[in-house]
Amino acid sequence: MLIKLVAAKTIKEKGLIDPKKVEAWTILQALKWMVDMKLDRFILESYCKAVITGSLCSKQHGPSEFYCIIASCNHHLSHYPNFRVSLHIPNCIFETIMNEME
Repeated sequence: MLIKLVAAKTIKEKGLIDPKKVEAWTILQALKWMVDMKLDRFILESYCKAVITGSLCSKQHGPSEFYCIIASCNHHLSHYPNFRVSLHIPNCIFETIMNEME
């Protein structure tokens, strides 16, 4: 399968301090951007295991701002079946992460 980079974007935002919340917010902004660009297929890779496997995949929810962001991400993903968010583990830290998962 041929995968190519279509576009890249940088957004500055004040006030998001928690790394997990920032990663979730970034994923949400990317999903909204892909909808705006009218892309029919999209793969987003993230390094944040806590967001990808711990929240997006498990459909956890709660009253916090973090879970509101996760709910918005899941809403977008449910309406666009060809959009995927996956965990990307760089080779340089793969072994460390795999040890943590055991």
